[in-house]
Amino acid sequence: MRPTVYMNPAKLEPSRSGLEMGLVVYRLCMASLFAFYLLVFHVWGKRSIGTELIALVALYLAYAAVWIAVVRLPLLRLKTRMRTAIFLDQTLLAFALWLDGELIAPIFWAPIAVSLGCGLIGGTFYAKAASAYAAALLTIAFSTSPFWQSLPLIAAGIILATVLLPWHAALLAEHIARGRKDIQRRAAAFELASKTDSLTGVLNRAGFLAALEEQAEKCRQGQAAAVLMLLDLDGFKAVNDAGGHAGGDAVLRAVTRCLQQSLRASDKVARIGGDEFGIIACNISDAGDAEWLAAKLLQAIEGIRVEGSPDVRVTASIGIHPLSAISLDALLETTDRLMYEAKRAGKNQFRSSFDQRVSGALMA
Repeated sequence: MRPTVYMNPAKLEPSRSGLEMGLVVYRLCMASLFAFYLLVFHVWGKRSIGTELIALVALYLAYAAVWIAVVRLPLLRLKTRMRTAIFLDQTLLAFALWLDGELIAPIFWAPIAVSLGCGLIGGTFYAKAASAYAAALLTIAFSTSPFWQSLPLIAAGIILATVLLPWHAALLAEHIARGRKDIQRRAAAFELASKTDSLTGVLNRAGFLAALEEQAEKCRQGQAAAVLMLLDLDGFKAVNDAGGHAGGDAVLRAVTRCLQQSLRASDKVARIGGDEFGIIACNISDAGDAEWLAAKLLQAIEGIRVEGSPDVRVTASIGIHPLSAISLDALLETTDRLMYEAKRAGKNQFRSSFDQRVSGALMA
């Protein structure tokens, strides 16, 4: 049987572990101050303090001191610590208010503070649970205590405050959390839109450069291999002249579909200019594989037709360069030069930096 492993507070979210330790120290300080208050009241108030109350305060002080070690080591899981602390805090406080309501009345706010502290550490569920448990205990304590029976409206107000204040704080926290998530979703959608080409739905230039930088870093670290392809349509002006801008847009979308269908899900496709596309083909380090893929792309694009103009052919020229240790600017410049070399050599072909060989679209 595997031993139980408890999470160290230092490995929790820093703000949460810090809040829990802060609440533990706060509990010990408040218990010590209250013990001092009782001492002062006993000396100068000339009023005896019951042994039950003294024993209860001593028990709470011992609990507050021991709980520092419980949290620091830690000896219990976070959920168990939260539940145990809620039980001990609210039970001992309610019992103290029942024992001597007149003397303990100045700390009627303590159950509220416990509930709010639990909410900060464990979330709104614990704030609500702690306040509901405290209200139930206080209802029992006040209804059976002669002192609080003589002050029914004040007792009712304390019980209501014990429930309403933490619940109100919890509802506000949940509303703020929902608002933050909504802002994050909007920001993510805006960031995605800023990196996406509105016509084709693939990456735009900004998105492509970010993806290229990320993939190039992996290649520099030896974690992956990939090639960059820059593809430019040949004579796209003739497409626009034949089909108008709507026909040109339809061809660009068709080219995008061809590229996506010919590539794998791990590859990246982008429209980085008017009729220019960028491709990051992952897990390719061999010249033959890169050139085979380029030929496949050219063949797919050749099958596109301009609606209403069957004589207009759609072809492309491609430059290929492996992602290497050179800078991105040099990589893009070299690949772009290879693409234009292929275009000047007759179009509908590619040029690869692997061996500087020009290959046609029909190479398989």
